[in-house]
This record gives sequence, structure tokens and C-alpha cells, in this order.
Amino acid sequence: MQGDECMKKIIMMIGVLILLVGSFSIQVPNVKAVDKNKGLAKLTNGKITTGKKTLKITWKKDKQISKYAIYKAGSKYATKKKIATTKKASFTDKHPGKNHYANYYKVVGLDKRGKKKKQLEVSLNEQLFGESMVIFSPQDDQARINKKMDAIYKKQKDAQFGPDRFGVYFLPGDYTKGQPNHVYNIGYYTSINGLGAVPTQTKLANVASPAALPDNNGTCNFWISMENFQITNKKPTTAFEDQFNYGASQAAPLRRMQVDRPAELDWHKGWVSGGFISDSVYKQKVGSETQQQYYVRNSQLDKSWYGTTINGVLQGTKGAPASNWEQSPEETVVTNIKKTPVVREKPFLYLNNQHQYKVFVPGLQKNTAGVTWKKNSIGKGKSLDLKKDFYVAKASKDNATTLNKALKQGKNLFFTPGVYKIDQTLKVTKPNTVILGTGLATLENKSKGGAIKVADVDGVTLAGLLIDQETSSKTFVQIGDKNAHKNHKNNPTLLTDVFLRVGGTKDIKTSANTVVEVNSNDVIGDDLWIWRADHSQGVGWTKNETDYGMIVNGDRVTMYGLFNEHHQKYQLLWNGEYGSTYFYQSESPYDPQKQSDWMSHNGKVKGYASYKVSNQVKHHLAQGIGVYGVFVATNGAPMEMENGVEVPNRPDVKVINACTIELGGSDDPDRAVNHVINGTGISTKEIRRPFILKYVNGKSTLPDGSVVDGK
Repeated sequence: MQGDECMKKIIMMIGVLILLVGSFSIQVPNVKAVDKNKGLAKLTNGKITTGKKTLKITWKKDKQISKYAIYKAGSKYATKKKIATTKKASFTDKHPGKNHYANYYKVVGLDKRGKKKKQLEVSLNEQLFGESMVIFSPQDDQARINKKMDAIYKKQKDAQFGPDRFGVYFLPGDYTKGQPNHVYNIGYYTSINGLGAVPTQTKLANVASPAALPDNNGTCNFWISMENFQITNKKPTTAFEDQFNYGASQAAPLRRMQVDRPAELDWHKGWVSGGFISDSVYKQKVGSETQQQYYVRNSQLDKSWYGTTINGVLQGTKGAPASNWEQSPEETVVTNIKKTPVVREKPFLYLNNQHQYKVFVPGLQKNTAGVTWKKNSIGKGKSLDLKKDFYVAKASKDNATTLNKALKQGKNLFFTPGVYKIDQTLKVTKPNTVILGTGLATLENKSKGGAIKVADVDGVTLAGLLIDQETSSKTFVQIGDKNAHKNHKNNPTLLTDVFLRVGGTKDIKTSANTVVEVNSNDVIGDDLWIWRADHSQGVGWTKNETDYGMIVNGDRVTMYGLFNEHHQKYQLLWNGEYGSTYFYQSESPYDPQKQSDWMSHNGKVKGYASYKVSNQVKHHLAQGIGVYGVFVATNGAPMEMENGVEVPNRPDVKVINACTIELGGSDDPDRAVNHVINGTGISTKEIRRPFILKYVNGKSTLPDGSVVDGK
């Protein structure tokens, strides 16, 4: 019994001791749990500077640190090896090699006992571009590349209105070794790019854009891009995942690509609303049975194109099928325009043979077909030096003041991925200014004067930008001064991959009388999406208000791949002469609350035509026009649009291949687009997709070949 009592006392004492120790440990001040995944604390003020044949790293000296170990690798995701130890808060690498950008350093601070306490990672690439630009090298550990790409996709795949932006760049090389069918997925606000002079210098196995919505629905796969690399097909299979599956819609351009795999522009044949391709080569069949519309320009199709159920336009594209609207097709609706009259391709970043970052600005082309590049030729144009000619902007430090200062000094702007707060209008006043964004760099406009104003000067380029309205302004983006009249025929301004949003991002009231106003002559638009938001936050008939998506006042303005949606009056109002549009996609506003609120012509005509050419215009051409009624948020009110298109009846005002459709329910008698153009073309109440083949000088040619008079 005594033994048992002793044992009980020992157990009690141990329990008390455990409680005391636990209590004591909780109350110790300044003790923090260590998260091994987060690594060491950071050394501060890290900087790297270049000499002719050296790289010098400096950092702020730390009192806790006795000495510093220096590690180095030839790429970001390769294993670093120890190269030196120093007691100074600096280190000079006397052997960085010819490519200074291929040096990635880690500085590890050690205390007196040799224990690692703090660290710093530094490279010229991250110092120049920031952490949101991810640059891979063929020397990187492939497993680490895959892990990083997976992490980006996981973060972005559901972030339709999220804050993060990523520009992913692959240095020239082959990333397919050992994984010939590996697929990288791409999510919102991500661009994937090659850093070679031509696409075939950078080889990836495959990339996919999985549908963001249930049931393989890709109609909300927006704000992504891919550019300047080759998708290989070294180990062909017939599996779905081994196709190039790109289930994307608006604001998801594919540029300067070579795709060796069969390409399906949807996700498991789900609904999609694309799309844009330019300057690209497709070695196998490409298309989609479920895409509503697509625009392909200056490309090469070695096999077949198929699909697009409403409006497919292929222009300046070798291997494109013939136009077939006369046959009233249910699938593969094609308008084939043999040549592109005048265009400049989008500028892009690359690393030249001297290991210098350059921005290539393609030259002006006239009456062309096919791609601009060859296996060993970057194409016609000029290269600008990134460090000398550009101000490299970062969202963490830049604002309208710093950006306008750089513009005033004659610098071009390169926007690294991020969201930039713009509280003053960005003013572009110097000719040939290039403003290029990557990773869907976003300008949040808080200026009542608008986000960007471009003076009436030659050769300005706005490219790769997403611009959000977060206030009210008369004009959101303005190209050219009011009453601009200069001739820019030989050096036009270019807007390319520019996407504009009013509403959707925050629960605030926003408005713009006109989202884009083009006053200068000879402007070229190439893949624009001008979007009054139809879902998410800050959306409603009186919450995000826009009268006009675009007003064109300049002469000889040309639009390629114009997506323009949901505005409350004329979505496109064209006042200038000799204008041209090649491919137009437009949805009506979803949400007029009663028909009397949505009437044009002084309240006499139901709704507003989406594509409106003013009565005084004598010369205009529009080809491949699709106007869709989507009256799904009218609070039950019947809603009709009288005409999808309105133009003056003149000999040189021509519309070729135009259609309408009611996506909100073609069998609903209370919702309809009544005519395609000027009172001709039957109502969407009667058939799914009414269309006309041609409208010239008041005469409309219908699908059966008959000709009727327009109003």
C-alpha cells in the first residue's frame, strides 16, 4: 500500500511540474513560434550594382551578424553554391560572366556561433522588374519551375477580380526535356511570354486555360495572355490533355506563337466567348465547336480551322477557309478577308544576344498576309533599350506623379505586373512614346480628368494594359485633342491589347460618358475590350454608367478585333470618314429597367443600335459584325433593340456579313433584336441568328440572295 501511495504522489508531482512548465513557457516574453517554411528573417537594403566586369552587392550591416556567407546560382530556381565569406556589408563578384542577369545571389548572416540568423536574396532581374515578374531559365530545376507555376495558377484560378498580377517569362531554351507533355495552367491576370527574338527560341510542352465556371464554361476566362513562344508536340497522343486547350473568352490574346499541337479553343467543348489570335503559326487543326466568335489576324494555319457558331473572322491569314455566310452555316461561320490593309503588331520584351533587355517595336505593315517573323528573323521594326529608353514602373512605388514625370522627360513606360493607383491623368505628349504593360498591369483611375490623354502626335503605342474606372469622368481614355486634324498616315497611333472596365471591381459608383474617344486621324485599334461590367460588384443601371463605349471622330481610323459591351447608348458611335472595322462583337446592356428608359432617336426607336455610323459620314466599311441582345436583368420588363446596326444610306458606306442573336432567350417574345441593320434582316423572335450578307446605299442583301430596301 505504501508503494502505491508513493507512486500516486510521484504522478501528482509530475503533473504539477508539467503544468508549471507549460504555464511558464506561455508567459515568456518575446518568444515566437518559428515557421520553417518562411525561412530566416531578412537582411535589409539589399542592392546590386554593375561594373564593366563586376557585380557588387550591398546591404545594411546588422549588429546581430558576425559574418556573411555568399551563395550564387546561374538562375532563380537552380541550387546556389557558396562562393565566399565576408565580414563587410558588401561583396563584389569579379566573375559574373557576360550575362549579368544570370546571377542570383543569397547572402546569409551568421552570428558568432556560426548560426544562420538572417538572409537576403538579390538579382538584377528582381531589382529591375520586382517579384511579380517571374523569369525562368533553362538552367532552373524543372521541378521547381513546375511548383512555381502551379502556385501561381492556384492563387489566380478563381481570382476574377483579385489584386495579384503575374508576368511569367521564359528565357530562350527548351523546357520540355523529360516532360514532353507537361501542362502549365494559366489563371486570371497572368501572362506567359518567351524572351527570345522569335517564338521558336523558347519551347514549352503545353499550356492550358481550364474553364473558370462550372460545366466547362469558359465565358468568364478573361484577362490572360500568351506571347512569343512555341508549344511543342514531341510525343503526340490523342488524349484531351495533350491538345492545346485554351478555354478563354475576351481579353485573352494569343500573339506571336507557334503551336505544334492540335488546338481546341474551349474547355471540354464548354461554352466560350472568345477570342483573338495574331502573328501566329498553327501546325495542326485549330478551332472550337462551341466558341461564339473569334478573330484571327495575320497568321498561318497549316491544317484546318473549324468552329465559331456566330461570327468567325480570319484576316490576312494563310490557310484560312473561304467565306461561307452565303451557305447559311450552323457551324464554322467564316468571313475570310484576304489582306490586312494597315497594322503594327504589339511591341514585346526580349533579351538580345548581348544579354540586354530590349523592347521590339514592329514596323508598320500595309496590305499583308501571314506572320511578321521567320525562324531566324525578328521581323521589320526597331529595338529600344529597356534601361536607357524606358522608365520601368512598379506598383509598389509609382503613381501618376512619377509616371507623368518620366513621360515629360521623354521616357517610354514599361509597367511591371501590379495595380497602379492613378489620381492624375497620365499625359502622353511626345511622338513615338511606347507604353507597354505586362502581366495585365492595371491602372485604377481616380482622376476625374480621365485615365490617359494622348496628344495629337505621331506613333504613340498603348499596349498590354487593363484600365479600371474608379470615379466619374467625361472621358476615360482620350486619343488626340478635340478637333485634331493632323495626318498620321505614315506613323499612326496604336492601341493593342488594351482592356477597359467600368464597374465590377469594387462596390462603388462609377461612370464615364465616353470610355474611349478617338479624335486623332489614322489611329489603329487591335484587340480592345471596352466593358461596362455586367456582374460582380458596383453593377447596376445607375451604379456603373456609360453612354458610349467608343466614339470615333478621327478620319482613317481602323479597328481590328473590337469587343465592346453593355453600354447604355450607342456602344460604338462613328463620326469620322474612311473608317474601317474588321470584326466587332457586342452584347447589349443586360439591365435597362424599362423600355422607356432605353429609347433612341428622341424617344421614337426602341433601344440603341450597338454599331452606329453618323448620318453625315460618306465613307465607311464594316466586316464581320455581331450584335447580341442579352436582356437578362431587366427586372421582368420586356425589352427590344430595333436595329443592331445603323448606318447612313450612301454608296461608299458598306457593311459586309452582319448578324444579330438574342442570347437571353430567343424563344422569349418579350426580348428581341428586331432587325440586323436599318430595318432589314428578320427578328431574333423568328430565328436564332438573323444575318445579312451586305448593306450598301440603302440596299440589304439577305441570306437567300434577295435585295430589300433599308430605312
